[in-house]
Amino acid sequence: MLKNVTAQTGQEEQRESNGRSLVVAPTSHIVTPDEMYGLEGLEREDITLPRIKLLQAMSDEVSNNNASPGEWFNTLSGQSYGSSFEFVPISVWKSRTYFSENRDDTPICRSTDSFTSIDGHKCLIECPHDKAWDWKDEVPPLCTLSYNYLVVPLVDPFPAVVTLMKSSFKAGKALNTLLMAARCPVWFWVYEFYSVKQSNNKGTFHIATVKKKVVDGKSVTSNDEMRQLAEHFYRMAKAGRIETDNEELPF
Repeated sequence: MLKNVTAQTGQEEQRESNGRSLVVAPTSHIVTPDEMYGLEGLEREDITLPRIKLLQAMSDEVSNNNASPGEWFNTLSGQSYGSSFEFVPISVWKSRTYFSENRDDTPICRSTDSFTSIDGHKCLIECPHDKAWDWKDEVPPLCTLSYNYLVVPLVDPFPAVVTLMKSSFKAGKALNTLLMAARCPVWFWVYEFYSVKQSNNKGTFHIATVKKKVVDGKSVTSNDEMRQLAEHFYRMAKAGRIETDNEELPF
């Protein structure tokens, strides 16, 4: 549950998520990357953007008793955002990942832009893996298309990457539609990722869903500080000045 939360306030706020207390940094203290004094000696290869992933029962973070299935987890800070978190988008791009035959998380081939693989092959045209992107005998493809989002979580205002794929792919299409329908820079509105538990013959799992933040029937806008931060990181990403997982963002 959220307590005393608004997107416009510049005061420090307290949130509760699954019994955990989370301190939200005051937005009045947020500065743009160019104003982060004392860090002038660092370059882009000296930092890595965190990822926020939706935990499943077999996730390492759950196995290590640090979190629970259905929570959104920051892989760098080790912080759980609970079953939902509010965010301001910065940018979106598509990618592809070809997983091993046993369908674990081991990638065999990747494409950071969904067009060209890391070994130089054109996706869907020069695939060296027997059209791994195609359905075969009603079996889902091993090469999976993903939507990736660079976002600023309101609860932890530092950019991170969220990847939606497989069962959460529909949430990505929904968010893409909301962003395009807004007809303005993507960081103007506040959105919310949350998780939903589902079950089938393969077991129980959690999928991502998304919605625009609405209070009293009105969509919630981001505040000036958050917009400024998002726009600065957008321009940094476009200029190739930030990376994620030791890879440049494909802008």
